[in-house]
Parts: sequence; structure tokens; C-alpha cells
Amino acid sequence: MLSLGTWIAVSAATAKSYEERYVESFATRTGMPVPVKAISPDAVKVDNSVEIEVKFVVDTAGIPREISVADIGNASLEASLSKAVSQWRFRPMLKDGKAVTSKVILPVRIVRYGDDALVAMR
Repeated sequence: MLSLGTWIAVSAATAKSYEERYVESFATRTGMPVPVKAISPDAVKVDNSVEIEVKFVVDTAGIPREISVADIGNASLEASLSKAVSQWRFRPMLKDGKAVTSKVILPVRIVRYGDDALVAMR
């Protein structure tokens, strides 16, 4: 018999984060760089919900380079997104069995929820 405390500890240990579920949703995809590690941006205050494009290049080692975030007039949010994406890691796209550099456009939806912002990557 499990006590409630043990059940909570077991549940917490097996629960997957949003980032883990996001990465898993790409696991079987081909023809594109596949995220193997995703980091959510730090929380920032937003006035309205918004969708932002984050563009970058995934190099042959799976590291995002040349990151640019669309200017939406919120420098804190733009910097937070750039910092988060710089920590992502990818399984690079393959061409003829070899890793190749590829461009990525990542739409990110920031949803205002009370005083906080929720991030949804697509």
C-alpha cells in the first residue's frame, strides 16, 4: 500500500515536463532537425498574447546558431527566447547519411495568463 506522500513522490518522479513532451513529439520525424533538448524561456511580463517567430540555423553538431527573434517591442521577452533557444540541442538533419546545417523557423506562442505568460512552442 502506498501512502499519499509516496504516491506524490512517485508521480512527481515520473511526470514529464512540457519540454520533455515537446521533444518526444518530434522523436520519429525525419527530414528536419529534431530537438533532443528544449528549454523554456524565463518568465517575463507580457501585455498581450502574441506569436513570435524565432529563426536560427542548426549546425552539424546540433547546436543552434545565428538566432534571431522577431522584434515585437518587448526586449525582455526577445532576449529570454534567444537565451532559451541557444540552450536547445538537436539531432541534425541528414542528407545522404551525413549531418547537414539547416535553417529553422520556430513559431512560439506566448499566452498571457493573469500576470504570467505561458509559452507554447509548435
